[in-house]
Amino acid sequence: MKLFPIVIAALVWAGAAGAAGAADRPLYGPPAAWVKPIAIPDIPTPADGAAVQVLLEDHQAKFSADGDDVFVETAS
Repeated sequence: MKLFPIVIAALVWAGAAGAAGAADRPLYGPPAAWVKPIAIPDIPTPADGAAVQVLLEDHQAKFSADGDDVFVETAS
């Protein structure tokens, strides 16, 4: 079962690499209808004094006959 997340991550990375090669630059805008939104959590009190805290790192992919789409959202 530990291999499953690695396989999914590799597929998402491969889809992102292919999409990046097809466009001059990344597209920014509202998410597509297939993206399932995830709320950004509240900022917790830092316990270790870190300068940056990652609050959300969301990667979603849609694979279809029409092409592959990748959605990435990061909040820190």
